[in-house]
Amino acid sequence: MPVVNIQQLTQSVEAKRKVAEAVTDALVVHYGVDPEKVQVFFHESDRESWAKGGKLGVDRG
Repeated sequence: MPVVNIQQLTQSVEAKRKVAEAVTDALVVHYGVDPEKVQVFFHESDRESWAKGGKLGVDRG
């Protein structure tokens, strides 16, 4: 049973639906698994809870 974890900044529900479907389809095609066995977890942070290069996302522009 494949489990995919995606860490990202907050995205719309519609965008997550599309990504979940695309990731599932890829695993079905390339791993030959039943789509019902694929799990996709989205771990989201807002720009205040993420930093790059020592700067918070909200301060990066």
